[in-house]
Formats: sequence, C-alpha cells, structure tokens
Amino acid sequence: MDRSRTLSPSLLALLTAGLLLVARTAHAESPCDDERPGMGTPVRVPVFGPADWGTPQETCARTRVSLEARAALLVAEQDFYGTVLAGLAVRATWALPESKMWVSMFAPGLEYRFVANATVEADRASLGAGALGLHVPIAQGRDFSIVTYGRLLAPTETLYANAIRYGADHGVSALYRVSSKLELVSGLGFPMTFVSTSGTVTSAIAPHFSGDVVFRPSRGVGLALGLGLRPLEALDPRAQLRFYPFRGASISLAGLFPVLGRDRTTAGISISLGYER
Repeated sequence: MDRSRTLSPSLLALLTAGLLLVARTAHAESPCDDERPGMGTPVRVPVFGPADWGTPQETCARTRVSLEARAALLVAEQDFYGTVLAGLAVRATWALPESKMWVSMFAPGLEYRFVANATVEADRASLGAGALGLHVPIAQGRDFSIVTYGRLLAPTETLYANAIRYGADHGVSALYRVSSKLELVSGLGFPMTFVSTSGTVTSAIAPHFSGDVVFRPSRGVGLALGLGLRPLEALDPRAQLRFYPFRGASISLAGLFPVLGRDRTTAGISISLGYER
C-alpha cells in the first residue's frame, strides 16, 4: 500500500510533465511565424511548363502578390538551332483567416516564343495558362514546417490552335530553420498535363525534386543556392539574389542552368517584384 501511494504521485507528475511537453511543442513558434518577409520561399525559375508547372512551392502562409518576368534561352550551335522564351505574369497567395492554409493563384500572362534554325525563323506571342492551388500544412514545429499542396491548371492558353491543355499538380514542400540566418527549403512535386485534341488525349508527368540553402545575413538581403532534379531531363543548378528594401517589398533575381540530361536549355532567368502583407 505504501509503495503504491508513492508511485501514484510519481506517475501523475510524469504524465503531467509529458502533457506539458506535448502542449509546448504543439504551440511552439514555427519558422513561418518569423516576421521577416520571404520565409520558406524556394528558388523558382518557371521556364519549363505553363503557370510555373514543375517548380517548387512556398512553405509558409503569406498574403503576397508579385509580378514575375522570366526568360529561357536554348542555343545549339552544332545543330544550327535556337529558341527564346519570354513571359510575364502575376502570382499571388492569400493566407486564409483563422487557418494555417493558403490559396495560390497564377494569373495568365503574355508569352513570346522565337525559334530559328539554319533556314527558318518563326515567332509568336500568346496568352499563357493560369492556375489555382490550395496549400495545407501537415506538420509544424519550432524549427520546421511541412506542407502539401494541390494545383489545377486553367486552360486559358492560346498557344494551341486545335487543342486544349489541362493539368494537375500535387506535391510537398518543407522548411527547416538551421539558425536565424540559415534555412533549408526543399520540395517534391508531380505535375501532370493532359492535351486534348479531336478524340485524343495525350498525358505527361514530370516529377521533380529540389533543395535550396538560403542565407540571410540581414533582414534586407538574402542569397539562395540550390539544385533541382528532373529525372532523365536535367540536373538544375540555380542561384537567387533577394532584396527586401522596406516593409514587405521584395526584389529577386534568379538564374538556372540545366545540365546532364535531355533538356538542352542553355539558361533560364527570372525577375520578381513582390509585396507581402
């Protein structure tokens, strides 16, 4: 009897301590609660698919709007072949009230393509695709955040004369805060597209994995270096300079240089001007 009475308070104290620890962990500050803009943002150079298909997504809920310009260059001197792609679009995210979730939108923008070989040159301007997405956190702690997302492609393109392109994109984004100046951002995605013509539907899936190291020596400056992998297509070294001049304003310049795969794109660049509330 005496022994059981001694153990009971001990077990109760242990259980109470465990519950307090769990509660503290559940309410621990997430890296996404950092007041600095741009937390959890990967290096994104959307030059391979419509509506930034095949690029990693954010890991933190933010209400943000940005004007994004991008360009890609392919120069194949031995084949006397080259292409230029340039585009301009608006991208926005909206943090849902009373929730850690957010909605993303990619508004259709103008795209310009130029193709040339030894004998023929052609160019065309067209309207690009749009996209809507929902991003849902599945795990968060004091130093990490993991988010799953789903996006749908809006068939607004005028590139195809007698076809319509649809799409769905599902993936996971993750953020780990190493220190106040260093963070790791990664992503895994499985974007799919479906091109519908008269009686025929052609589908394609282009999985990708990415990992970025983001160094922020001060609130107003950031440098990101990373790698993207598109199986059989390319290994994509990339870098991005980020500036946060005041409040939620941001300016970023990124470059991507595919190697070791079927993709012969020489380089891609993107410039983003954004504001985050």
